[in-house]
Amino acid sequence: MLNSAQPPPLPRTRRGTHHTAANYSLAAACLIFVLGLVFSRLASSIDLGLKPDQVKIFARVMMALVSLLSITGVVAGIYALFGISRHGTRGLLGKGLSGALLNLLLAILLANSFVRGRTQMQAQRQMNDAMTNLFDNVDSDFSDFDAAADRIAKTRTALEKAAAVAPSHDAAVARATAAFMGRIQTETVKFAVHGQALRDAEVLNAATATNRLVLADRRKIVEQFRTANEQLHTLLKQSEELFIEELDHHQLPASFRREVLRGMRTGLSHTQPPSLKIRATDSQLADLFTGVLDLLDQHWGRWQYLPDEDVISFEDDSVGEAYAELLEEIDRVVEEQAAAEAELLEAQRRVIDAGRSRRSGNAQQ
Repeated sequence: MLNSAQPPPLPRTRRGTHHTAANYSLAAACLIFVLGLVFSRLASSIDLGLKPDQVKIFARVMMALVSLLSITGVVAGIYALFGISRHGTRGLLGKGLSGALLNLLLAILLANSFVRGRTQMQAQRQMNDAMTNLFDNVDSDFSDFDAAADRIAKTRTALEKAAAVAPSHDAAVARATAAFMGRIQTETVKFAVHGQALRDAEVLNAATATNRLVLADRRKIVEQFRTANEQLHTLLKQSEELFIEELDHHQLPASFRREVLRGMRTGLSHTQPPSLKIRATDSQLADLFTGVLDLLDQHWGRWQYLPDEDVISFEDDSVGEAYAELLEEIDRVVEEQAAAEAELLEAQRRVIDAGRSRRSGNAQQ
């Protein structure tokens, strides 16, 4: 039987969308950093020329703006990372990962200082100075994993320096965030490595499956991708619990912990469901890729690739039908994944609208 359906390429989305999201995530982090410096300078100035009520309004507006930028920046960074397995790491991993983590980190540290007034803002200014090197080489490509390891080390060093000059509660938040960032970076980089390997291997390309050892090697690549995806899925699903563990480990009081977690929970309520759907579809794709490889292996010698027609010919029609069904299911899951990505983008729009409403409400108070 001639099977005209050819193995599709790994799922792809429009390149521009993921790269635009990565650039936006970094831009949002940089703007939050600048806003933090401005607010720190104003809050620590003797001659503000503002009445106490005006200072409160100013602080609320600044915090609302930081919240809007940080949540949308984290969402955009995460969305950019979902393009890695199709477009590769270049221009996505370095920017997307840096943007998402920096937005999260800066929002936590800045918000924690906004709510505690002028003294905390003076400490925040010191923390901003200590964290300046977090923005060094944000365009670097994490496909150079020696550079990635060096960047993680620099990030943690900067956080420890910030913690050393901050009040005790801010220091605990900084150290807890550093530890949580380490977990995120470890799993995301691991996922990116195996996603790129899966893409490079072209595991469904029958034209290059010249012997059964090739199929065995491809199965290993798919299995490694599956494991990395499952670990990232677990981390995303348990983000709040893992972050609370770090806060408890660094002995942050419950009252301050509630303040820190409020912003994180707001973002997760919008972004976690579609993010987990995307991870679930990657798991389904791994199962389907394995199914195709198993079918070709089990019927080795009873099928052949015909380069002139660019099709696979199976001796047994029922096997050819099973192969075609697997390819159709892959197409269906790819569409499901695209829908989940659209849902993630819609979640981002809801966050933006909510942020605008909060800003409007704060301005009227």
